This record gives sequence, C-alpha cells and structure tokens, in this order.
Amino acid sequence: HEIAPTIEVSPGLDELTAWFLAGTPLAPHYRIIQIPPFFEQAGTRIPVITVDLITRTGREGLTVWAWMDDPDAQDNAAYYAELLDVGVHSILAGRPADLTG
Repeated sequence: HEIAPTIEVSPGLDELTAWFLAGTPLAPHYRIIQIPPFFEQAGTRIPVITVDLITRTGREGLTVWAWMDDPDAQDNAAYYAELLDVGVHSILAGRPADLTG
C-alpha cells in the first residue's frame, strides 16, 4: 500500500477475521473484502456471505468480492446468481462464461 496508496486493497486473514468476528474496524485503505461463501473447520460449516454481511459492508463502504471455497458445488451459473442476489459486488469465478448467461 505504501507504493501505490490510491490503489484499494484487501485486508489479510488476521485483520479480516478480527473485523468479521469481533467488529474490529478495518484501516481506511481496505475498501474491498475478498471472502468465501462459507468457512469450514472441524466439520462445522459457517455461512460467511449473508444478507447481514452485505448490509454491514454497505454501511461501512466496503465492496464484497466472493471467491469459491467449494468450486465443484459453487462454480456454476445458478450459484453465481444466488451470490449476486444476496448482493456481492464481484465474483472471482472459475467459470466466468457462466456469469454472462
């Protein structure tokens, strides 16, 4: 960020986790968050991209980029449409042609 301060960047995992779980504010130069639809640990699947998250990011002026954490199940036109309906701003798609309909 020091080299190109006008370029918007995403927080790293530690900062993003603190923001997501504890509400720790992000530094002003973080305007994009790149997140998966779910987080899975020890067999527990936690939804990450939800209407509440999109509402929160809107209040905080953040842009949401979704990346697929289960490409076999999520990299398809129907799932991309679900994410867009929830309100994500961008999809880091493994099958971008599926976004064009």
